[in-house]
Amino acid sequence: MKGQFAAISYSLYVELKYLMIRFWTILLAFVVVDILVFSQVNEHLLLVTSMP
Repeated sequence: MKGQFAAISYSLYVELKYLMIRFWTILLAFVVVDILVFSQVNEHLLLVTSMP
């Protein structure tokens, strides 16, 4: 029973780790694209990232 719980917990941990990496990669990519676009347009940049 403890072995099954440990295996399930590890599986959930690994899956959550990859989901968090994917989430932050996409968010940071959008932030970088926004900064690049606004730097080319010479507009004021107001970037608000709230908790999703």
